[in-house]
Amino acid sequence: MPPLGENARAKACQTPPCLRHPQKPIIPSGCKTSSRAFTESKSADEPTGLQAPAGSIPGAIPHPFASPDFGLNKASIVAIPPQHIASKLPFPYLAPRWELASSRRASRTSNPLRNIVDNLKPDPEHPSPVLNFALGDPTAYALEGHLRCPDVLIDAVAKHVEEGLHNGYACSAGTLEARQALAAAYSYPGRKLLTAEDVIIASGASGALEIVLTALLDEGDAVLIPRPGFALYQVLARSLGAEAVPYDLVHEDNWAIDLAALDATIAGYNNGQTVGNGGGAGLQGDVRGMPGSMRSDGPSTSRTLPARIKAIMVNNPSNPCGNVLSKENLLGLLDVARRHSLPIVADEIYGRLVFPGESFHPLGALTTDVPVLTVGGMAKQFAVPGWRVGWLLLHDPLGALDGPGEEETCDHPQQRRASLRRGLENLTQLVLGANTLAQSTIPLLFSSKFGPRLEAFYANYVSILVDNANFIKATLLPVAEGMEGKEGIWGVTLSNFPQGALYLLLKLSLDKFIDLPDDVAFCAALLKEENLVLLPGQCFGIPGYVRLVLTPPRPALVEGLDRLRTFCFRHALVTKAEEARPLLPMGCHDKIAK
Repeated sequence: MPPLGENARAKACQTPPCLRHPQKPIIPSGCKTSSRAFTESKSADEPTGLQAPAGSIPGAIPHPFASPDFGLNKASIVAIPPQHIASKLPFPYLAPRWELASSRRASRTSNPLRNIVDNLKPDPEHPSPVLNFALGDPTAYALEGHLRCPDVLIDAVAKHVEEGLHNGYACSAGTLEARQALAAAYSYPGRKLLTAEDVIIASGASGALEIVLTALLDEGDAVLIPRPGFALYQVLARSLGAEAVPYDLVHEDNWAIDLAALDATIAGYNNGQTVGNGGGAGLQGDVRGMPGSMRSDGPSTSRTLPARIKAIMVNNPSNPCGNVLSKENLLGLLDVARRHSLPIVADEIYGRLVFPGESFHPLGALTTDVPVLTVGGMAKQFAVPGWRVGWLLLHDPLGALDGPGEEETCDHPQQRRASLRRGLENLTQLVLGANTLAQSTIPLLFSSKFGPRLEAFYANYVSILVDNANFIKATLLPVAEGMEGKEGIWGVTLSNFPQGALYLLLKLSLDKFIDLPDDVAFCAALLKEENLVLLPGQCFGIPGYVRLVLTPPRPALVEGLDRLRTFCFRHALVTKAEEARPLLPMGCHDKIAK
C-alpha cells in the first residue's frame, strides 16, 4: 500500500493547503471528520502515513490499524474524513451504532402530577407577580420572615458547623444518636418500646417511602393507596413494576376510609378475581381507567388482578384533604389489616401539625399485633424540607419483620429472600445515609431541653394555618341565587374544613362556568389570566376539586383570593334570571363590592 502523502490527503479533503501551515490540510467546517487521531511525517521526504499516537491521546487508533502499510511515525496530528479512512482499512469500515435505552424501571417511572404541573407555567410577561398556592413548601415565603424554622434549630446547626464534627459519613441507616432520640420520642405507653434498631433515617420522607415500598414489593405485586392521595405513592409503586390500587376516602364522612370497600378490594385481589369497568371488588371501575393521578396505561374492559396485595398505605393527616382520621376509623383499618395479614405503611409526616381541638392518633400506638411502618421527617414539622431528612419507624409488636427469611435455608444464593427487616437495612446502602449535619440536630430537637421553645414555635405555626383556613372559609360564603358579585366566589365552595396538615380542598361547580370543562382547564386558565397557581384535583385522583396551601402570609392570601374571585366571575355562566352586569376585564383585581 503506497504511503499517504500530504497532497493526497489534501485532495481527499478537497481543500487547498493551509497558507500558514503548508504541511497541514484545512478541514472545512462542513466536513465530517473522524474522531480518530492520525499522524503525519515531519518532512515530505520521510515516509509518511497514518499512525496510532503514543501516550493517552483521545481516539488513539486500535491495534489492527498499526501495520507497516501505514508508515507509522510520531508527528503532528490531523483529522481524516471517515470515507478516506475506510478506503485504507484492511477490513470493512463499520460506523459506530449507538443503541442506548433506559432500564425498564426508569422507563416506567413517571409522575402523573408532573404531566399536569409542567403545563402550568407562569407567563413572565404577565403584569401581576405570580402567586404560587400549589407548592406544599412552608418556606416559600421565608424571605419575608414568614414561617421560618425554629431558632433552636438555627442555633444548633451554627454550633455544629463551627465544631466541624458532623461533616463526614455516618451509618447508612442514620447516626446512632439520632436513631436513639427518635426511638425514645416515638415509643408509646403500653406498647413495645422502639430501639435504635427500629429506626431508619433516610434522605427525606420520600426516601423513606421508597425504601419501604422497595422492600415490600416485587414486580406484579400490589399496594393499596388512598384516593384522594399523594401522587408519589403511585409513582413509587409503578416504578417498581407493582400496581397502585386505590381505596376510597368518603367525602361526606370528612374523608374517612371506606372500610367495607377496602375489605372487599383486598378480598377480590387476593382471591384472584377479575375486575372490569363499572365495578367489582370495591373498586370504582377498572384501575387502568381511573381518573387523574391514579390513571395507568389506558382503558381496559377487564383484567386478572395481581396475585396479592402486599401492604396498605395510609396518610394521616391527609395530603390533599387536610383531614385527621378518627380513632374509630383507624381501629377499623387495623382490623382489616389483621384479618388479611397485611402490614400498614403509615405516612404521618404531618402528625405534628394538627389543629386545636382535633385528636391525632399515631397508628403505632393503637396496635399490639399489626406491623406498622411509620414514615415521618423534619421537613414539615420543622419547616426545613430542603434538608432532606426523613425516617422510618418499625412498630413490630410480634416480630413479624424478622422472619421467616431464607438467608440460611435457600440452596441458591441468588434466590434467597431476606427478612423484611434485613431487606430494609440492605436498601439503606444504596444512598449511604441522609444529611449528617441535619441528623446531628435530632437529639436536641427531641430532648426536653428545648421543649417550651419548640411548643411556642408549633403554636405560632399552627395558628397561621388555622387563621388562613378560617379566612378562606369566610371568603367562600355561598353565593345566593341572583346575588352573584355580592358575596363569595362564584362556582367555588369549601370541600371540608381542614383539621391538620398544610392544605385545603375547594370543590368546583363546573356547570356554573361557561368555558371551564374540568379542574385542569380551570387551573390552566387561572394561571394564564391571573398568574395564580392552584393544583387541580386530578393530581390526587379527584376530578372537580382544586387544592391550595394554607401557608402564604395574609397579604398574599388576600391578593390570591381576590384574583380567584375576579377569574370566577369572568367565566360565570350567566342566566336570564340574573341582572345584566359587566364581566371584569383580565388583570383587574379590584375587590367586588358587597
